[in-house]
Amino acid sequence: MASSGFKCIQKKTIAFQEQLRETGRYSTELSKKRFYLPSFLATPIFAMKMGKLFVKTSLHAHQPDFMEKRWSVFGMYVMDYVEKLGGHIELDGFEEISKLGRPAVWVSNHMSALETYMFPPILMSWPGLAIILKEDLAHYPFFGKVVKAIDPIRIQ
Repeated sequence: MASSGFKCIQKKTIAFQEQLRETGRYSTELSKKRFYLPSFLATPIFAMKMGKLFVKTSLHAHQPDFMEKRWSVFGMYVMDYVEKLGGHIELDGFEEISKLGRPAVWVSNHMSALETYMFPPILMSWPGLAIILKEDLAHYPFFGKVVKAIDPIRIQ
């Protein structure tokens, strides 16, 4: 049974994905309650939250609905943490994906590990997601379980 916190973030994820499909954009609400902390405080707090989330995600990765329902929700937790600690998220240009009406290819040149965890709620806003990633990632602690659960195409 899902906790009330999970159900709340699940509703937020669904609303976020609907907004992205319909408008093609998302921006952190300026009125959202945020904590503006200096980086020497925000960084360890964020690292602790992420560590807890990695473990939690890996524990849920074995569940049959992980890819379809839970993976996006865990990504939304990351976006929520970023915003609560004072970060501003702005996404734009996604209206073109909705206009296509057919599958699209997403290519990512990662700037940090953060977007890896923020991608699921974004990319899963459209059906038919297939992921290609390095085989090595399936052997990472915690993250490896998630990689195996999403059943990607693995390359050397």
